Amino acid sequence: PFCGLRHETFPGNFSKEIASKKTWQNKLTKLSMLTPGDFTTIVRKNRIFGEELGPENILNELTKEVQFKRASSNCKIGFLAT
Repeated sequence: PFCGLRHETFPGNFSKEIASKKTWQNKLTKLSMLTPGDFTTIVRKNRIFGEELGPENILNELTKEVQFKRASSNCKIGFLAT
């Protein structure tokens, strides 16, 4: 399983919740800077906070992760911070 993400993680029948595979692929494709670690973060948040991991929630959480990366990409660290 990818990053601990299994079919059993999702309530109900996951395939029935997705109206169109192509639509979801397009939505995910629009998220730049997406990495496997973002999926791992979402699964870990789910385990801690017990949030439901439906398709809409996954997309919303991935969007938040990407937005956070964009906001923090202008932060300087180390010797460059001075």
